[in-house]
Amino acid sequence: MPNPRIRFRIPAVALLLAGAVAPQVRAQSEPAPPRVYVLKGTVTLKSAGASAEIPATLGQTLSAGDQLATAANGRAEVQFDNRVLQLAASSAIHVVRAEPGAYRLAVGQGTVTCQVMAPPVAALELATPSVFLKPDAAGIYRIAVTGAGESEITAQEGNVEVFAPTGSVWLLAGQKMLARGPADNPEFRIVRAFSRWRRFLTVAMMSLQIAGNASAAFPSGGSGSRTAPKPAAAKPGGTNSAGARAPSSRPPSAPPASSGKGR
Repeated sequence: MPNPRIRFRIPAVALLLAGAVAPQVRAQSEPAPPRVYVLKGTVTLKSAGASAEIPATLGQTLSAGDQLATAANGRAEVQFDNRVLQLAASSAIHVVRAEPGAYRLAVGQGTVTCQVMAPPVAALELATPSVFLKPDAAGIYRIAVTGAGESEITAQEGNVEVFAPTGSVWLLAGQKMLARGPADNPEFRIVRAFSRWRRFLTVAMMSLQIAGNASAAFPSGGSGSRTAPKPAAAKPGGTNSAGARAPSSRPPSAPPASSGKGR
């Protein structure tokens, strides 16, 4: 007859092991705060409540109220939960909100490129003076804010949802949003990220380069020459005036219809 004491010891040990491992699992699932991990040139940090800027340092974490800025010769990168934020020269970001699992960063000026490498854990909002976006899907998203407060959001890779008080609109890969006006009543429109003429020049240069490589590989021509492959056509992106719609969990297969104020 089995000993009842032995029968109940195994679950007790399992519970003890589970209790020891659970904190480690929770710690790994919690994303680390934004951290500066690349600095080039002059980059400054102004902490919340501070009266002056100080030089930014590698490994420094960003908290609510912090402002990170690059000079004309400066570059910086901030790593945050499977995302990398690249600050170009003369750019600045402001940590508006920093809560467990939820962050909001505002791009005050310059150009910030957000690269999402894997599905993130924490929610992130990147705000401009007019609209804000949630870069959750893998891709590369470029946010530029001019001195006049106008903003450009470009989906270089991937799709991203852009929000305004009246609703949201999906920005598909290869599209650019031009936005202006106050955040409570913005105006925006969606255009192609690249003009037809620029795309034609890009395709022409690619064709010339491929043809040049083929000629170098087969200088004598004849039976050894090969036809250069045709580059893939760029995805079309129609022009939309300002629009708003109810938030959606999935990006549409085509640009959303416009129903709001346009430029």
